[in-house]
Amino acid sequence: MKSKLKVFAWKIFWKLFPPETEADRIRAMSDRELVLFVHRIQSGDEPWSDFAKTFCSHCPATGVMIRDGQRILLHDCDDLNRGCPYGDDVAWWLQQEVDHAEL
Repeated sequence: MKSKLKVFAWKIFWKLFPPETEADRIRAMSDRELVLFVHRIQSGDEPWSDFAKTFCSHCPATGVMIRDGQRILLHDCDDLNRGCPYGDDVAWWLQQEVDHAEL
């Protein structure tokens, strides 16, 4: 368990030199902050949801499927062997710059 002084020192350090990416921000979290972050994710708040807004709407359809009378467009990410050409949503989010306004 981190000492209170050590936690305080890290908080001061990160205020003076803020993390650059979301991954850096997670690495710098105290145990309590990490617990709250994990609980947010468990409750369905996925901070990487912007990935879909950024990439999925621009992804070209590779085929069509009819399910229950509905026409469904298929994309590369629907094929488990190919996957999304833009990569993984969580890995993408971890590499994004931290929005210091939301801290």
